[in-house]
Amino acid sequence: EIIGPLPMLYFSFLVLAPLCLVIGFQFALGCRVYNQIIKKAPKAIGRVYIYDAIGDMSGGIIFTFLLVYLLHSFHCALLIGSLNLLAALLLSIFRYSSPVTRHPSRKIFIPIFLLLALSIYLFGSSKIDNLQYQSTRWRWRGYQLVEEKNSIYGNLVTTKRNDQYSFYENGLLSFTTSDREFNEYVTHLTMLEHPRPKKVLLIGGGVSGGLQEILKHNPDSVDYVELDPELIRLAKKYLPSSDRKALEDRRVKVHYLDGRLFVKRAKEKYDLVMVNLPDPCTARLNRCYTREFFKEIKDILKDDGIVSLGISSKEAYLGEEMGDFNASIYYTLKDIFPNIVALPGEYLLLFASSSAKVLTYDDEVLNKRFSERKIKTDFLTPYHISYQFTPRKISYLLGALDEAKGTKKNFDFQPISYYYDIVLWASYFHPASRKLFVSFTKLNVWHFASILAIFVFLLIFLSKKSPKIRRSFTPLAIATTGFAGITLAIVLILAFQVLYGYLYSRIGLIVALFMVGLTAGALLMIRQLPKVKRNLLV
Repeated sequence: EIIGPLPMLYFSFLVLAPLCLVIGFQFALGCRVYNQIIKKAPKAIGRVYIYDAIGDMSGGIIFTFLLVYLLHSFHCALLIGSLNLLAALLLSIFRYSSPVTRHPSRKIFIPIFLLLALSIYLFGSSKIDNLQYQSTRWRWRGYQLVEEKNSIYGNLVTTKRNDQYSFYENGLLSFTTSDREFNEYVTHLTMLEHPRPKKVLLIGGGVSGGLQEILKHNPDSVDYVELDPELIRLAKKYLPSSDRKALEDRRVKVHYLDGRLFVKRAKEKYDLVMVNLPDPCTARLNRCYTREFFKEIKDILKDDGIVSLGISSKEAYLGEEMGDFNASIYYTLKDIFPNIVALPGEYLLLFASSSAKVLTYDDEVLNKRFSERKIKTDFLTPYHISYQFTPRKISYLLGALDEAKGTKKNFDFQPISYYYDIVLWASYFHPASRKLFVSFTKLNVWHFASILAIFVFLLIFLSKKSPKIRRSFTPLAIATTGFAGITLAIVLILAFQVLYGYLYSRIGLIVALFMVGLTAGALLMIRQLPKVKRNLLV
C-alpha cells in the first residue's frame, strides 16, 4: 500500500505526539520535584538534564548491543513501560512535597503496583508474542503472513499469495519468487551485452532467481553480495529447488556485506557488475546510484567491463517527474562511463562501459550470442530481444532524456536522485506540488544564510530601542541552540547512512553518542554556574 506524504506526516504526528507530550511533561515535572529536594533551581534543572541524557545514552547502548537481538517491538515497549511504572512506584513511596505526605497513598500506590505486576507477567508470557504476531498480521492484511523476523539490519516479513512468496525488508519489497519473466528479461539482456562474461559481481537480488539465470551463461565465478544473512536464510525456506541449487553452486560465493563496502574493498577485476537493487527511495539505497559509487565500480572493472543497473520508468511516455528521476541517474552514470546503452520499458535498463567497443544496440549480435550460449528460457525469446531494441523506442527514450539534461547529478552528499524519487512519489497524490518541489532544488545554503543575516541585523537594530526585545535574546538563544542541535543530529544520521549504509540497529548508538556530548556539556556548565552568577552580578 502506497500512502502520500501528507498522510505519512500526520500519522507520524499522531503516533509520536502522545509520547513526546509525556516525555516533555516528565522532564518539567522532574525539574520541579528535584528542585524541592536540593532547593537549588539552576542546579536542579542541570542535573535533571544530565540524568535524562544518561538515561538516553544507556538506552541507546543497551538497545544497540542487546535488545535489538533479543526482543521485538512489544517486548521493548513493555520493558520501557515497566521501568516507568517502577519509577512512579518509587516516587509514590518517597514523596518530598511535605513531611505530611511522605507515606504513599493507597489510591496511588496500589494501582501502580498492580500495573507493574501485570507488565512483568505479560513480559514473561507468550501472550506478548501473540500480540506481536497479531499486530504484524493486521499490518499485512490482504496477504497471507508466513513469517516475521528481526535482524540487526531491519525487519523482515515473508508473505504469500497463491504460490508466490514475497520478501519485504523494513516495509520495502526486496524480491518475489516465481517471477521468472522479469528475471530472464533483466539478467539475460545484461549478460548478452558482454561477449565473454566470465567473472561476474552481483549486488543484491540473487535469491529472487537472477543468480540461476546468470549461471546459464557459464561464468567462471560469481560473487554475490547481500547485506543481511537472515534474508538468505529466510528465503531458502521458500525458494524453489532450482534457486537453492544456484546458491550452493561451486562457482558462486556469497558475501554478507554492504555492496558499497564490498566494491570499495575489492581487489579483483570483473567483466560484469550487476547492481540489482530497488530504486533510490531511501538514503541507504541512493548511495548505490551516486557518482562516487560509479567511480568505485569503474576501478574494479576490466578495460572492456560493463556495469548494469535498472530503475523504474515508463515505456510509452516519460512525464516531467519521471524524466527528471531517470535523467539524473543516467547523466550521473554518463559522467563516469562515456558509453551507455539505455533500454526503455517499465524498468529502464542502463548498461555502461569505459570501452566504446563492447556495448551494442544491434539485436542481431545479441541474438547470435543467445543462440551460441544455448540459453534455455521460459519467456525470453529472440523476438523479445529484437523488440526491446526497436530503434523507435530507443530514439524516444534518448530524446526524453536529452530534454531533461538540465537535471542535477547525484552525489553522496548531494543525493538529488533520492529527492527526485520523492517528487515522483508525491506527484502520484498531488501533481500540483511539483512546482513547490522544483523550487526547493533551486535553493542553496547562501539563500538561508542571507535570510538569517538580515533577521539578526534587524533584531540587533530593534533591540536598541526596545528593552522587551533585549530580554527575548535569552529564550531565542536557547531556541536556536535546540534547533541547531536537532538539525545536526539529522545531518549526522543521514551522513552515517551515506558512509555506512545500514542504520537500523545503529540509530540507538548514534543517539547514545549524541547524549554523551550533551551530558559532558551539562556537567561542565554546572561547575561553571558559580562563576557565571558572579559575572552576572558584576
